[in-house]
Amino acid sequence: MKVYCAWCQQEGRPALLREVEPFDDPTETHGICPEHKRQILGQLQEARLGRPEVGGPLVRAGGPSGERPEVDELDAGELRRRITDWIGEGQVVLTQLIPALLDRHDRLRARVDEAERQAEQLRQELTRAQQRLAVLQEENDALRREQEEIVALFRRVMDQTMEQVLQPMYEMLQRLRLKARK
Repeated sequence: MKVYCAWCQQEGRPALLREVEPFDDPTETHGICPEHKRQILGQLQEARLGRPEVGGPLVRAGGPSGERPEVDELDAGELRRRITDWIGEGQVVLTQLIPALLDRHDRLRARVDEAERQAEQLRQELTRAQQRLAVLQEENDALRREQEEIVALFRRVMDQTMEQVLQPMYEMLQRLRLKARK
């Protein structure tokens, strides 16, 4: 997403400030460049400090001292012009910034909704996989028990078979030894 200075755009000057994430997003948003920021802050500072009627205490006609404040017509006109300019610039910023922010909010909301949908889908897949794993583990345990039973049975059979085969051979060998000694 590209960030442009709204004031620079209005003046027809190069206005690109920076690019921010998401970088693949072609939409624009607005900010303020350091130069215009200094100008606006300077105007506000000047209006607050240089003009006591702006930002200072409110003085009404016939106030506590009973005197009416003097208003310099030139200063009031300049102040009116600056305020009008400031309001106009603010409207330009708002007409460009608010739709961009709302659009970005809508895009981000859509991405969040999609991510939540995918997360729910992954949770369901995980649950199914865990259930399948439990079934497979039970099957595996049953097969291991069966294998152990087969091995134990095979050992008993082999032991009995070997005993049955070797016992007569041993007895025959004993008889042959006895005959050979005689």
